Amino acid sequence: MDLTPTIPVLSPAQAAAALATEQALTPTAVPTAAPVKTPAVTPTPQPTQTPMTDDQRIYLVSLEQQSVDIYESVRRFSLLMSELDRAPTLMRDATWRGKVNAELDFWRTTYNSSKSVTVPPGLESVNGKWIEAAGHMNTAASDLAQGLDRDDGHLVSQAYVEIDQTAANLDELGNLVDTFNARHGSPLPPAPSSTALAPAQPVPDL
Repeated sequence: MDLTPTIPVLSPAQAAAALATEQALTPTAVPTAAPVKTPAVTPTPQPTQTPMTDDQRIYLVSLEQQSVDIYESVRRFSLLMSELDRAPTLMRDATWRGKVNAELDFWRTTYNSSKSVTVPPGLESVNGKWIEAAGHMNTAASDLAQGLDRDDGHLVSQAYVEIDQTAANLDELGNLVDTFNARHGSPLPPAPSSTALAPAQPVPDL
């Protein structure tokens, strides 16, 4: 028996058709996409803290104490004015007037002292705001002294406006100190709220 495979002979047309079929069945190679490089993210540099000098630290600690002293003085003054509102005859009471004058003298002294301080480099704006705040207290002291001497409620009202302005200045001062401390390291606890400067009672009828 002849086992030689029989090779079919295709006509040109059949050969062309077979070639077309083979090409159609051959999968088309899909080009491989080039890997996308992820851009390197450069971290934002953090500000470097410059160590606080001893002079700066001493100044800020002293300023914090003076601020607390002003708060306490205004609180005492507010209580004295509350007493006057309940008992108008205190206007002529020497003891009561002596207590009021002691607070007013303290405001004047604070202002005068603020102008004679040697300010460490870097704290000029802080000191300037402190002088501004103390200046309003100094003006309030003058208005109150005259208002109480003359029984002039208008002058007393003006003094309360000056005290309110001091509170606003101290808020601004606190922001300046916070910014400085963030750059150099904080030596202090948070300052008390400036709302303590608001007089507790309305202006009494004089």
